[in-house]
Amino acid sequence: MSNYSFLNILKSQSKSLQRAYGLSRAQALELIAGQHGFSNYHELQTVAKRNPTDARLMKAALGTSDLAEVIYEDNVFTHFEEVLESHLSSEIAMTNASNFTVENLEVLDAAYADSKGDLFIEIAFEYDGEQDPNRVYSGKKFYVSATLMLLRRNGEWVPYDAFDGLEIHEIESDTEFEYRLEMENSRAVTPSDAEA
Repeated sequence: MSNYSFLNILKSQSKSLQRAYGLSRAQALELIAGQHGFSNYHELQTVAKRNPTDARLMKAALGTSDLAEVIYEDNVFTHFEEVLESHLSSEIAMTNASNFTVENLEVLDAAYADSKGDLFIEIAFEYDGEQDPNRVYSGKKFYVSATLMLLRRNGEWVPYDAFDGLEIHEIESDTEFEYRLEMENSRAVTPSDAEA
């Protein structure tokens, strides 16, 4: 069993309780089980064997029963915004906009890999800036799809090493999007439509 399985994370939490409160191992395990809605540690352990991804276990080990919600945690979202701005700095520089914010964030998928304690969150969103009204329009929004990668360490989500844990898959500016739509629409016009 992995060190980052829900059960092993809970065992690790019990060790911290042992040290902090001078409890025995059994007392700490029973306390952990009770805090998370199990009648005793035996029930917790039985559930972990039958269904290692049980929502109660996930909530106890990871602090949430819905992995899609992790991105909205304050420290995670703040990190995401910081690395996003860094990753898109060259694209932002080509616009006449500033103060970009994440809008219409959609979590497409979220998966936890207990082999290393990795969380992969697939997301799509708009990155929208405020246009400078005194400058020629050159776009102010990007449509982005990406993966946010995190690690569960010491009861917290921390950034993944590679590229600060953010991998951009696709990015399209609003001007590119509008141009693409225009081209698709012009190709969709048939010769009979053009003559009419």
